[in-house]
Amino acid sequence: MDLRPVRRGGRLGGPGAVGRPRRPGEPGRRRRAAGPVSGGAGEGERREGGTSPGEYVVGALGLVLVLGLLAFLLWDGLVEREGGPRLAVVVTGVSPAPTGFSVGYEVRNSGGETAEQVEVSGELTREGSVVDEATATVDYVAPGSRRQGALLFGEDPRDGELRVAVDGYVLP
Repeated sequence: MDLRPVRRGGRLGGPGAVGRPRRPGEPGRRRRAAGPVSGGAGEGERREGGTSPGEYVVGALGLVLVLGLLAFLLWDGLVEREGGPRLAVVVTGVSPAPTGFSVGYEVRNSGGETAEQVEVSGELTREGSVVDEATATVDYVAPGSRRQGALLFGEDPRDGELRVAVDGYVLP
């Protein structure tokens, strides 16, 4: 099978041949000076001195940034964190929901490790007896971060004593 392109025009290599180099003096040859993109002399020509001082400054700045990033990554990977997760939960608000009441919460991790599958529970009591309970699971809480969520209750949490707490977590 021949995969060469079909040639149109005159004989192979002669005047009018398509896709072939032309000999000097053949019709169709351009006779003007090469432009600056073609490598001819022009305004954008490079100085004889080589690399400019600005290029050295930009190169040094890039080197400092790369070395600083590598140093930070090494430090972050080698330094031990302070203890495990330290989780705290805070109620952020109570609002009516389509199926009852929504209690917004925020879980904060002030410790040095990530906590996964954080179990948050809420318990509503009135006159010493439990009226309603709700639970939720937060996928993960990284060190120094916060995650928000909501617990759904059938009874109004404002008409009793509400206890919201972190019941457990898993270390990665």
